[in-house]
Order: sequence, then structure tokens, then C-alpha cells
Amino acid sequence: MEEINNFLSNFPPFLKYILLTLLIVLLIVIIIRVATGKSNVSFWGFKMENNREVEKIQTQFDELNEHSQLKSQVLKLLNQSIITYSVWENLQGKEFEKNVQRFYNFFLPGIISLITKQRDNSHRIAVFHDAGGYLKVLHGFGYYPNGGEELKLGFRESKAGECFTKGETYYNPDLSQDPSFNRNIESSKEYNSLLCIPIVFNEQSLGVLNIDGVKKNSFNKDDIDYLTFFANSLAPLLNKELKYNEILSQVEVYYEEKEKSS
Repeated sequence: MEEINNFLSNFPPFLKYILLTLLIVLLIVIIIRVATGKSNVSFWGFKMENNREVEKIQTQFDELNEHSQLKSQVLKLLNQSIITYSVWENLQGKEFEKNVQRFYNFFLPGIISLITKQRDNSHRIAVFHDAGGYLKVLHGFGYYPNGGEELKLGFRESKAGECFTKGETYYNPDLSQDPSFNRNIESSKEYNSLLCIPIVFNEQSLGVLNIDGVKKNSFNKDDIDYLTFFANSLAPLLNKELKYNEILSQVEVYYEEKEKSS
């Protein structure tokens, strides 16, 4: 600052003010250029570095922080699912059915909130099961009312069906590049990313955790790893639920036949 005063003292007052104004304008321009990462400038002994490296560090910190928070939430949700199964293992009848529905009402929206990174992206998630010749939604979130209930997927005609049959995870970040993918013409949105993860219990496919996203590249490797953990944690609970539903169905058939014969 002293060097600037000495420099300006050599000029007449009117010229001094003009030069001072120019210096202020120049300083503002330099600050803007540095802030936008366009230059490194040394100005009267003050060295101003562009903020690209600072931005990189900040970005890395934000990513790590976000990853850490996501991991924490995932672990909490996984822990909740494990606790839930251990508590409900001995529940029977309507009490079990009611609590399972409550669990999925909490669990599925929780997954969506964790993996949604873009505000303009939207996801649907469903647990499909073998309904006798096709896959049907057992539990879902993000579907229009009754949309999930009416959805049926063939084992050969759908990616979820292939996932169930082969017991292998399927992920496509851009469905427009897959000519074998059959879109649901009745869907209100065009989903461009699809992830199907088999739900396996004792080496037997019980169902498929099916998640899609409107945006391309909706899921990264971490998402897939987390969702695979979710699918694995669902397996014991799904196994018990399917057995319960099978018994319930047999009871209903028994009473229907009894009513017909009476």
C-alpha cells in the first residue's frame, strides 16, 4: 500500500484520482479473473493464485463428505432391516403382514432418498416376486396409484426376468442403447437407467430389487454396491413373507372349495 501512495504522489491531484480509479477497476478485473480460475497474478507484491486447485480440494471434500454421510445412512438402514427381521421372526398372521408393510413403507422411500443425486431426476423402486409365470410387484415406491399392481414382467421378455432367472445383477446406464429392452408404453415417464439385483436366499432366487431412473447414468458403483447390500438384507424377510403368502393362499383356496361343496 505504501508503494502505491509513493507512486501516486508524483502526479497532480486530478490525475491522481484518475489513476486511482483505474487501479481500482484493474484490481476488480484481476479479482474476478482469479475467482473464475482464469489467471495467476502478482500485483504490487500481492500474489493471487487462481482458485482451481482450491476448488478441486473443496470438490473432493464435498464428495468424501457426501460419501461418508451416505455410507452412514446406508449402514443405519441396513442395521434397521436386520433388527426388523430379528424382531419379527416370530410374528404370525396379520401382525406380521401389517409390520412388513410398515417396514417397506419406510425402507423403499429411504433408499430413493439416499441414491437421488439430481433434483430433476426421479426413481422408482420395486420388489418383484414370482407370481406364477411372470414377475409381479410385491412392494413398490414411485409408481402411480395401481400402476405397480398392474405391472407384469415376463421372465424372457424383461431384464428383471433375466435377472431373476440367471441370478445375476443387470445394470444399463443408457437404455436407449439397448435394442432388446422393451419399454412400458403405458409409463408416464421415460426411464433411461435400469438396475436389477436378484434377491437370493439359500442360493434360490426369491425376487428382484428393481430400480430405474429418468436420467442416464443414474447409478454409480457405490450405489450398486449399497443396493446389493439392501437386496441381500431383504432376502430373509422376503423368504418369510412369501411362505406366509403361500400359506394364506392355501387357506383361502381351502375355504373356497369348502364353501362350494357345502
